[in-house]
Amino acid sequence: MYKVLIVDDEPQIREGMRTIIDWHSFGFRVCGIAANGREALEEHERQAPDLMIVDIRMPGMDGLKLIERIREKDEGVHFLILSGYSDFDYAKKAIDYRVDGYLLKPVDEDELTGFIARIRDMLVAEYEKRRQSEAEEQWRREQAIRSAACGTSPLSADDPSWDALAARLGMEWNGYQVVLLAAKRGGEDDGRLLASVKRKLAERFAGQSATAAVFPADPYIGLVIRDGIRGCREAREWNETLRGLCGEAADRIVGACGDIAVSLGRIDRSFASASRRLNRRLFWCEDGDILPPLSDGAGETGASPAPDAEKIADELFLALDIGRREAAARIANDALKAMEQSGMDGPECRSAAAHIASAALHKLSAVNAAAASLLRERPDILSDIYETADAESLRRHLNGIWEAVAERSGAAQPERIVKQMKELIRRNYDQNLKLETLAEVFHYNSGYLGKLFKSETGDYFNNYVDKVRMEKAKELLAQGLKVHQVAERVGYATVDYFYSKFKKYAGKSPSAFRGKHSGE
Repeated sequence: MYKVLIVDDEPQIREGMRTIIDWHSFGFRVCGIAANGREALEEHERQAPDLMIVDIRMPGMDGLKLIERIREKDEGVHFLILSGYSDFDYAKKAIDYRVDGYLLKPVDEDELTGFIARIRDMLVAEYEKRRQSEAEEQWRREQAIRSAACGTSPLSADDPSWDALAARLGMEWNGYQVVLLAAKRGGEDDGRLLASVKRKLAERFAGQSATAAVFPADPYIGLVIRDGIRGCREAREWNETLRGLCGEAADRIVGACGDIAVSLGRIDRSFASASRRLNRRLFWCEDGDILPPLSDGAGETGASPAPDAEKIADELFLALDIGRREAAARIANDALKAMEQSGMDGPECRSAAAHIASAALHKLSAVNAAAASLLRERPDILSDIYETADAESLRRHLNGIWEAVAERSGAAQPERIVKQMKELIRRNYDQNLKLETLAEVFHYNSGYLGKLFKSETGDYFNNYVDKVRMEKAKELLAQGLKVHQVAERVGYATVDYFYSKFKKYAGKSPSAFRGKHSGE
């Protein structure tokens, strides 16, 4: 409803004007009445009417003087003048003050309603024009901020034009921090959800005195926060503000803060860090507040080291080669946890997972026909890793790979298990190898694994390890290495223990063997 204020010094006319017209049918409501110019000024200040109907002759301050005073601070209000006299001078002055109509008393109802209808139409047109102008200004504002945040502006970071732009946008702040918001889980209504949230944010932070500015950052919502979030209290307040604006959708919204920039021309760096952190939160499906704890936005310091991809690939190869898909799933899950703890984001994690799976499968395909056929028949099984949406879908995809390999390979055969144990011993003879350690790798009881190894090789595990070490020791001694060097290289803690073992298996001392063979 538009508001109308009636100003006349005659009570009968004021009441008649209020009741004779069906104001609601024209989209108006009478917001107040005034008996003189002073009261009218007070009511105008309090009510901000859209239309004022003013008597031209009133004691103290006449209608034209009242209109002149109001026009000094309100260019938008419409006026209708009532007069008991047909005075050309009054009419001429009324035109100068942009009065919309001049009615003679007694007022003709049809003439008055005609004026009211025309003024209503003018108000509707003015509102639409103003709304369109505000929308265009908001669009230009958002695009300017987006250009700065996304780094697409032709201006360099130190260009003095940024100061002028900040002043024009009402963003002459001490700091600038980009916050990005996204929908947590993919859904058909994500677009509508984010559009609704963006509209509420734009309404909340409209105007040049706002504490934040909204900008489009598809597929996210972008905010630039005035001066940045610099303490835990401010972080809590912003979370409360965002939850209040998001309403019931708050639990479906996740966000991340970028580093605080010192100028508008450098918010692209804040945008980049916010995007990286948001991608990480989305990928790892983090719950909690819309914005993470303040410490998370301070950087990635203190993260664990990235997992050893080559070592993980070797462990996967061993588990898959003996048909232990449960072990493969555990190894992959542990690797994903290590990636999360190291601070890796989605793209980094997918790339690392693809590298590990590729290395394990290609190594496996060299000794396992089933794995080789899987890679031939499903060449996209590895590239699809890059299409996974988050950590959980990546985990499911990897487990599907291990399942496919296991189904094609069939049940684990004893000879394959022992073969892998022998290969592991040959690669790691210089380590402190124990049957219990291998039992953990192969997920078997150590007693059962020892019996299996003995039945397949004819040797006890420790005896086989000693034999492998002695063969390597012979090679090293023949190359002329000293006895204590060889003992260390093949995994013995003391020279005396190595000496007794070598003599037992070779029938002579290491020194004698070295003297006989080093010159050959």
